Amino acid sequence: MKKLPIMIALAAVLAGCVYPFSLDVSKDVTGLVVDGDILVGDTARIELSSLQPLKGLRSKDGVTGSVWIEDDRGGKYDSPSSGSGSSFAIDMTQAPADRKYRIGIQLDAPVKGSSSVSYHSSWQEVQAAPRIDSVYYTNDSKNVQVWLS
Repeated sequence: MKKLPIMIALAAVLAGCVYPFSLDVSKDVTGLVVDGDILVGDTARIELSSLQPLKGLRSKDGVTGSVWIEDDRGGKYDSPSSGSGSSFAIDMTQAPADRKYRIGIQLDAPVKGSSSVSYHSSWQEVQAAPRIDSVYYTNDSKNVQVWLS
């Protein structure tokens, strides 16, 4: 009877590997990375960077430009640092929740592998954030685990 759990665990491990997987890390991938959210009623934080290769890690490229958020009725929300930069904070505290929004980006120079310097996201309606009833956490000398419900 004690061997049954061991046999089940062994079967699960053997069945978990369906096919071998190898990743080609020699290819130099390129592209723009936009990290952030449009936060109506808060400050939207947007960061620009470029894809980095897995092999031969290099220093982070300085992707610079300007970022803004616009609504479907012509309103425009600029970052105070609307010159050149890669991190942007856009005040959306007065933005109405009944509109659609999108991000606009104008790069100072194209990202490697691209000829485009202007980007727009698709229009998105405002989504209500899920309600958080409670937050739990545990910590030890190396880790902190947080649970939201």
